[in-house]
Amino acid sequence: RGTREYMRDDVNGYVFQWNDVKGLSAAIEKLWKDPGKRRAMGTAAKETAKRFAKERSAEVMRRVYAETLGWDG
Repeated sequence: RGTREYMRDDVNGYVFQWNDVKGLSAAIEKLWKDPGKRRAMGTAAKETAKRFAKERSAEVMRRVYAETLGWDG
């Protein structure tokens, strides 16, 4: 897993290169100036995070092992 699996640029966060200081600054400024965008992105990020909760991830891995090993459940 990695950020590509869950990060959606301008939906639940901003994507830019790790050393892009100007990109980070611009993202912070956008959110600072737009409370509606902050709320929307925060809500989207929380919804995305639910898909990666410990319990959900454990269930997905259980299914992967069950299918791989031919278990019934």
